[in-house]
Amino acid sequence: MYAGIDYSMSSPGLVVGNSSNPDELMYYGFRQKKKQVSTKPNIILMEYPEYTCNEERYLKLASIFVEILKKNDVKKVWLEGYAYGATGNVFNIGENTGVLKNLLWLAGIEFEAIAPNVAKKYLTGKGNANKTAMFESYIAKTGHQLDKLIDDERKGDKIPSPVNDLIDAYTMLQVGLNNYH
Repeated sequence: MYAGIDYSMSSPGLVVGNSSNPDELMYYGFRQKKKQVSTKPNIILMEYPEYTCNEERYLKLASIFVEILKKNDVKKVWLEGYAYGATGNVFNIGENTGVLKNLLWLAGIEFEAIAPNVAKKYLTGKGNANKTAMFESYIAKTGHQLDKLIDDERKGDKIPSPVNDLIDAYTMLQVGLNNYH
């Protein structure tokens, strides 16, 4: 079994499986609002863990994902690499991802980072695609209207989390299965 991860501190996404068919995959994300509920059994929305400091936050997030990977007997994970032009909490993002990588290593789960522009180009044909282009390309390629499978009111053109994070995780999995498998 394989997995794709879009890892972040606020809304990480994880997709597990061996297929390009969204109905044959398991999607895992964190609900951003209490009213966000999955309408499909293969889309699991979890409560974000409580934490008292960033170190506890990083460990809890990584532990949740590694336990899911172990439960699904995942042998290899493709995760989104760092965006080199990123600004803001780049050290926190690095520390958070470092904890995940360490726990993957300790669990014996192979992992490989894929540059964000590679995944964007794979799904949209453009390495600098925005979230809207990723969303539209995902629907066009899969016919899977992920936003409608999460019972939440979408406001305007903004793609809500965890929808965009799950699409990115799906894309990591597909890039891995089709290019690095």
